[in-house]
Amino acid sequence: MLAIINKFNDDEVTPMMLDDDAWFVTHAFNGNDELQFTFSEESGYYDLLEEESKVLAIGLRGRSNRFVVKNIDSHDGIVTVNCDVDLYDWQQTIFDTYGGGSARTLEKVLQDVTPSGWSYSGQEQFGKSEVFQTGSREPVKAGTPLDVLDLACEVYGCVFNFDNIANHLYVIDPESYTPSGDFLSDEVNLKSVGYVGNSEGYATRLYPYGKRDDNGENPVTIESVNDGLPYVTNNEFSDDIICVGWSDERYTDPEHLKEAAIVRLAEIAVPTRSYECDVSQLNRNVWLYMVLTMIDRKHRTRVDQQVVEWKEYGRPDLDVVTLSAVAPSLESLLKSADADDDAIYQYVNGIASDLTNAYEEAIENATDKITGNDGGYFQWIFDAEGRPVELVNLGDSKDINNAQQVWRWNQNGLGHSNNGYNGSYGLALLADGSINASMMTVGIIKGGQSYWNLNTGDLDIIGTFQTRADSEMDQSNTLYGIKLSPEFNQFEVSGTDHMYGAGIMFEGNGLGRDRLPFIASEMYSEEEGMISAITMVSGSVGGNDPGSFIRLGNRNDGGSSGNITKATGYVAAFSQYSAGVNQDYSYLNIEAAKVGNNASQGIIRSSLIAKTTNGSGHGEVGISALARDSNGTLYNNLYLGGVLGALDYLGPLILRYWENISINSYTVATYSATIGAPARIGRYKVFATVDMIQSASDQHGIWCTVGNAGASGWTVYLFTPPDFIYAKRNQGDSWGTFKLWNGASKAYYLNSFGFLVDS
Repeated sequence: MLAIINKFNDDEVTPMMLDDDAWFVTHAFNGNDELQFTFSEESGYYDLLEEESKVLAIGLRGRSNRFVVKNIDSHDGIVTVNCDVDLYDWQQTIFDTYGGGSARTLEKVLQDVTPSGWSYSGQEQFGKSEVFQTGSREPVKAGTPLDVLDLACEVYGCVFNFDNIANHLYVIDPESYTPSGDFLSDEVNLKSVGYVGNSEGYATRLYPYGKRDDNGENPVTIESVNDGLPYVTNNEFSDDIICVGWSDERYTDPEHLKEAAIVRLAEIAVPTRSYECDVSQLNRNVWLYMVLTMIDRKHRTRVDQQVVEWKEYGRPDLDVVTLSAVAPSLESLLKSADADDDAIYQYVNGIASDLTNAYEEAIENATDKITGNDGGYFQWIFDAEGRPVELVNLGDSKDINNAQQVWRWNQNGLGHSNNGYNGSYGLALLADGSINASMMTVGIIKGGQSYWNLNTGDLDIIGTFQTRADSEMDQSNTLYGIKLSPEFNQFEVSGTDHMYGAGIMFEGNGLGRDRLPFIASEMYSEEEGMISAITMVSGSVGGNDPGSFIRLGNRNDGGSSGNITKATGYVAAFSQYSAGVNQDYSYLNIEAAKVGNNASQGIIRSSLIAKTTNGSGHGEVGISALARDSNGTLYNNLYLGGVLGALDYLGPLILRYWENISINSYTVATYSATIGAPARIGRYKVFATVDMIQSASDQHGIWCTVGNAGASGWTVYLFTPPDFIYAKRNQGDSWGTFKLWNGASKAYYLNSFGFLVDS
């Protein structure tokens, strides 16, 4: 799908409803993808576009990206727009000079030039240090980071792919791709083939020269690492000796120079052969850089070809790929001009037999039968007035009464019987357009924009796909079904947002349900823009019935730092599914987000909450953990809400209390706290407090302590002082009294807490 970005507000986009053949993205070998689309001037899109407008191509089988409009051409009411992939982030700075000097790795280059906010991966495939300069020993001068990447492709032999939505650079090694095992043949699975062959620059022997000395003489050569030979040879295509020289002063090491020479010669030691193909059988499996084996019957070759360009349309069967020969280009080539034609045919046919399946074998078998025998015996059937009304073919007898294999063709259709003239007819093409067959062997079933490729199993339904079954429930006919839709729209249960994507609806017609269950992808949100999530909704029987909701994926949220892209997991159970937030419900929410360009920022939080309405607002009971907020502030906080209890009499915190108990002076009281279900692992760490009313005229005291703590409970001990203590300061002094307890009996409140610890 394409969408136009508002030039005044990047968060506002306008989806474009275009036909599948009205737009395509060209995925290029070097990552510089292009977008082209057409529409009518009357569609309303014309007023939203101008040069340098931004357009999103999303939901692609390749890589979704943002593009910049570079050319708008309007003729005869049709507008054609050409766009380049948006790489402006890589063109915001200039290097006066970059490169030359000492060798460096690709990792070092990417560290130096990658724009802020971008990340990269795949560079570990190119670990060797190389002098970063052109073959003529020139660094990048007055160049942007994009210019540096262009030279990096030459120096390290890599290519780059850009994801400007996720701000990520992919480093690709095209030579790491090996044959996938998929075959292409013009007789089996190619709708059209355009062939280009070229042997310009062809050579079989390469003399490589590296860096020269300060006088421009004595270049580095490979004799020391190549058995004394100053050249490398590749005679795979022919035995002719055709020499060519190559100089590249970036190479100072003979071994590296030899490795590069072998790769370079492999590119020119065979003729360049490339194909442009409309792929029908493999359209679900083709990707950029994939290596396929091409069976070229006309040129009698079996060639490994790499996908170097992929035009991805809105519908897979429209896709076009450009294939180019991979070195070594030819696994086998029939070069003998004197070879027997039949032997050549049998050889190529033997290669093709690797591809054949029940479909192709059935075609060959039918061809042999139709063209290889006498065709049976034809007989006209006439009506009473002598006019022919039916044509009969008798396959195994000239007697219509004895023949078992019979074809009949009349006004009602064409039919075949293996049981004689009167049938039954297991195969019939009827006049009403229907086909009846006891067995069919077919390759591709296609109608309109949909097709089913029975060779590969690929099924492509453009539109909705439905399957239903009849059953009975409560003495009534009830129709169950599954509906798959590529354009599935949904609203949030407790919000106003509208999401778009593909979905699976589980139907239950006749059950009187208020909402049906479904599973849907969320690819675009009217409030949040581009998102990626999977949603599962339980539905509900009636409007006020309970229901559940699950979401897993990537969403955008507002915050103090602006829009926050976050990964979220959300599970909720609603007491009244259609009532939104104005109801009792419980939910589990986990989220992790990265904000801005600082990897240390981004909210990290998880919650398990039960939420109730009480007439004046909401009450929440549960647990929430916050490790970091949207500003990057570290919290590491754990929040608890509600009265803390225990599950099955066992919990991390156990409270025991004794209220309005009376005690006299000079007394010890003992209390036992027991756990209904003892902890299997761990014991309780215990605390106790006691509350008593004290005043100036009513002095008293009480102390408490704990003991015997274990997995099953603990003991609390209370102590009170006597009423009076008699004492004197010195030996000669008289006895005095100190009052510690006032009254015979006092009430108190005792609390005790047990915390479960692991040892």
